[in-house]
Amino acid sequence: MFDHFYVTGVGSLGYLFIYAPLSFFIVRWFYRKIAGRVVDSRRAGIISITLMVLILGAPIWDINQIGQETKRLCEEKAGLRVYKTVEADGFIGGRSIDIYAKHGYLFTERAGSGDKKYRYTLDEGRVVEEEIHNFSVSHGYLGLGTDEVIGDHHSVHTVAVGDINTQEVYAEFVRVLTYPGWIDNIFIGVTGTGSGFSPWLCGDESPDSGEKKLTISDLIYQTIKPSNKQ
Repeated sequence: MFDHFYVTGVGSLGYLFIYAPLSFFIVRWFYRKIAGRVVDSRRAGIISITLMVLILGAPIWDINQIGQETKRLCEEKAGLRVYKTVEADGFIGGRSIDIYAKHGYLFTERAGSGDKKYRYTLDEGRVVEEEIHNFSVSHGYLGLGTDEVIGDHHSVHTVAVGDINTQEVYAEFVRVLTYPGWIDNIFIGVTGTGSGFSPWLCGDESPDSGEKKLTISDLIYQTIKPSNKQ
């Protein structure tokens, strides 16, 4: 349960020091002013305790449900999946050839404004940009990615690499983003800390190292293989 218990620090503090004490005073008022006057003290106590458990448990139930759905989505959708590899010395969708050259690529290409197209190569360590008429390869990123919203607390972001002409998908990098529950939203809104919040995500864990995170560049490295790396 607690492996997938998604709550922010401000939400936890708000729950412990504001929500829980306020709930106690509300239930105490209910017991004294209403329940205790309608039914006998024993029944009033049972009703009040039940109400207290429901009020305190509601945020925990919400957080737990979010966590269980996150676990399911991470297991079913998240991660880097390679369906096909191809051989090419460059690809479409990047310009940082100085970085990609370290992995054996000789060029990158990208679309510019209008019908313009550009190729990037290295010349004695210097990045050279060249305008070209046509791409020399058909392999690369298939757009900037897609987002699928699932319920109120999750979205699935997918970036794909494949053939830009046929739209055949070679590999997908899928990350699941988890957004906070209502108790978090209350205290994030009250404290104004929402601008600094980043959703929890899964799918970028490297199978080789728990510390290294996968990036969209790993889609290229694992799918499009330079000839000198074969």
